[in-house]
Formats: sequence, structure tokens, C-alpha cells
Amino acid sequence: MIRTTLIGGAIFLIPVVFVIYILAKAFETSSGVAHAIARVAPEDGLAGVLLADALAVLLILAVCYAAGLAARRAFFARHVQRVEALLVEFFQA
Repeated sequence: MIRTTLIGGAIFLIPVVFVIYILAKAFETSSGVAHAIARVAPEDGLAGVLLADALAVLLILAVCYAAGLAARRAFFARHVQRVEALLVEFFQA
């Protein structure tokens, strides 16, 4: 019982940690781009830093939205379904 619960918890946490890691890296990358864009506004105060962080989050959301639109296309939908099937097969094994 304990072993099954520990394995179930690990299987649940691995994708969560992976998503958090990917989002952190995406925020780091988009933050660099956002800081370059935010140089138009003064970055000395809190408002400048918040503007750069808000731009970084908006950039991540824009990329996610574009990926969602691409996934709806028939060509990409086939590939997404194939990847989903592989992931399901991997996690069921």
C-alpha cells in the first residue's frame, strides 16, 4: 500500500515538476526579451521591473496561444495525437 502510494505520488509529481521547470526556463528566456523591450521605459523603479515581468508573461501566453492554434491544424493535430499516444503508452508501462 505504501509503495503503491509512493509510486503514484512520484508519477503524479514528475509531470508537474517538468512543467514547472519548462515554465521557469520559458520565463527566463522571455524575461530577457522583455527587458530588452522594456528599455524604452525606465527600469529603475518597481514599475519598470513589473512592466518587464508582465511583458515576459504576455510573451509566454502569446507563444502558448500560437502553439494552440497550430495544434488545431490537421497536420499538427496528427503529430500531437501521436505524441499523446506515446506519452500514454510510456506512463502506462
